[in-house]
Amino acid sequence: MAFNIFYTTPEPAYFILRIAVGIIILPYGLQKFSVWFPPLGGGVGFRETTANFKKKKLHAFFAWLVIIAQVFGSIGLILGCLDGVAALEILSFF
Repeated sequence: MAFNIFYTTPEPAYFILRIAVGIIILPYGLQKFSVWFPPLGGGVGFRETTANFKKKKLHAFFAWLVIIAQVFGSIGLILGCLDGVAALEILSFF
């Protein structure tokens, strides 16, 4: 069972889809993670993300979960590590 979590399907279509989704989601997570991308309006960082979640009456803990899922989940998809877990965490918090 644990082997299935670490297994990556070697089909080219899944590879292309995995890379594309990872590249699309990674900038969203990095904008929440840090204050990067100034030419594109800049990111908001941790403080603003948690403040936005609090405005929506959600606990700050969920902001941290979203940031971690988007950043590390997309990196995991790009690298092919724990595909099922990475895809599930991105899907659940997006």
